[in-house]
Amino acid sequence: MDADSSLGESRDDAPDERVTLRLTKLFVPGFVRRRFAVKFLLTLLIVAAIVAVVGGATVLEVEDLIQDDAEDRLESTATLQAENVAKWVATMRSQTRVAASADVYATEDPTAIRRDLESIATAGSESVHAIHYVNSSGSVIASTDASVENQTPRAISIAVSDPVTAVSDDSDAPSLAMSESAYEADAALLVAFAAPVRAGDGVVVVVGNIGRDFDRLHRQRDAVRTRVLNAEGKGVLSPRRNNPSPVADTEAFAAAMNGSSTLVTRETEVVAFAPIPDAAWVVMTASPTSEVYAVSRTVARNVLVLVGVTLVTIVGIAVILGRQTVLPLVRLRRRTEEMATGNLTVSLRSNRVDEIGQLYGSLADMRDSLRRQIGEAQAARAELRRQNERLAEFASTVSHDLRNPLQVARGNVTLLEDDLAAADEGVREELDSVASALDRMETIIEDVLTLARGGATIEETQPVDLETVAREAWGTVETDAATLMVEDAPTIAADRDRLKRLLENLFRNAVEHAGPDVNVEIGGTADGFFVADNGPGIPPQDREDVFKYGYTTAESGTGLGLSIVRTIAEAHGWEVYLESDAGARFVFTDVNSDSEE
Repeated sequence: MDADSSLGESRDDAPDERVTLRLTKLFVPGFVRRRFAVKFLLTLLIVAAIVAVVGGATVLEVEDLIQDDAEDRLESTATLQAENVAKWVATMRSQTRVAASADVYATEDPTAIRRDLESIATAGSESVHAIHYVNSSGSVIASTDASVENQTPRAISIAVSDPVTAVSDDSDAPSLAMSESAYEADAALLVAFAAPVRAGDGVVVVVGNIGRDFDRLHRQRDAVRTRVLNAEGKGVLSPRRNNPSPVADTEAFAAAMNGSSTLVTRETEVVAFAPIPDAAWVVMTASPTSEVYAVSRTVARNVLVLVGVTLVTIVGIAVILGRQTVLPLVRLRRRTEEMATGNLTVSLRSNRVDEIGQLYGSLADMRDSLRRQIGEAQAARAELRRQNERLAEFASTVSHDLRNPLQVARGNVTLLEDDLAAADEGVREELDSVASALDRMETIIEDVLTLARGGATIEETQPVDLETVAREAWGTVETDAATLMVEDAPTIAADRDRLKRLLENLFRNAVEHAGPDVNVEIGGTADGFFVADNGPGIPPQDREDVFKYGYTTAESGTGLGLSIVRTIAEAHGWEVYLESDAGARFVFTDVNSDSEE
């Protein structure tokens, strides 16, 4: 029982191992669990797959980040240009309002108006190209550019007449209007801003030189193309190109005209739009797709190369480790299989000093130790065989040379008792003492023979009904007023004669130590049977000694009874232990029932 308890404790020491083993058996096929090479290969494949997946995810993430950054820079360029154009437009609108607020227009004096316009132009922004005053009749009567006086705005440019017409149509006309596109004059790109004058019925026109500040916008530089488009999609700074841009029909362009910065990726280019406040214009910045995403593709390619190199390295390491680990283990397995067949001369040499070499060395030590132990066991077996032969000779001698004289002595004692029937009481007591001594000598001889012969391993057993043998053994013991109760006694595989002797000794022990009126019970357990009595039990300090050879608490006892019980139990391959909480209870375990045989 103690061995079982220690075994259970050792098993409880590793619950995590048992859980791991169960999960491994559940999810890992048997052919994988049985082959280290397969497990090694699968592990490397898993590592390679993880590297590939992580590398692929990294490529996608880095590519997205760099592409987002490139698109943000393109949008920033468009927004920055839009802000610059918006500042210029705001400056020119402010200049137009200043020019329209003068009182000189009420005089309708061309000279006075021209002088005032020149003063305003001189004091204004450097981007002011010219200032015209258009009277109510639609003629330029005064201008800082004398060449356009007495001309109509239409004669100058439609880009001038359109804003003039816009602010002159009716009372709902805007207070300020500007050209939809620039026009060319005097080798400059010009935009007209028109506003009705405060004093008088005319319109003042401020012409700004947008080309002076933004000529670079319609020129492609460094693979980036920037244009200012009007509501029709035509280039504001490209008056000679009247065809709308291909992007004019896109949703992104429409969103930009409504005031939202947008970006669209087309087949060959990426286009960013940024609205210009206070002007029906949009700044468009475009760059070829190959240029915008060139960095991201280069980085992605480099990462893929790195992942590929890593995978190749893993494969190389796998090949090296496989040759250095798996192959030696396979050779070692084959040699241990030879050892398992009994060949203990197999070579386990290894020149390696690492764990593999240490494993070879440990197995070599185990082989040598096993070979030595087998030799010692064979020698011990031969010695045991010789001792058993001597013991058999001794038992035969005891049985023949001692028991025969005892039989003769007992017969003579019987004759003397008959002849001395009338002898005095003292002589009869001496004869009884001699007879008692002879009985004790015979008992000792029987017990010694049982110990000598009963300890031999039982090779053949037969189905034995425990209840039948128990009642037979009970009938051979002087039980006085004691009672026997048999309950659920199984049929077991045993040597009938030795089992009977075992039960006789237990019954005799119960009657001798628990009293003549003891109750003895015998019954089955989960893996054996028990024999119990209701006596006073065995003191704790004596419980471990009861099975020892020669141990007894009775003056007339031989001390061999329970030793014989244990000897016969062990010869059957059973375990026997004592429980003595209430009375004595002898429990026999590891008993093979007849059904199991």
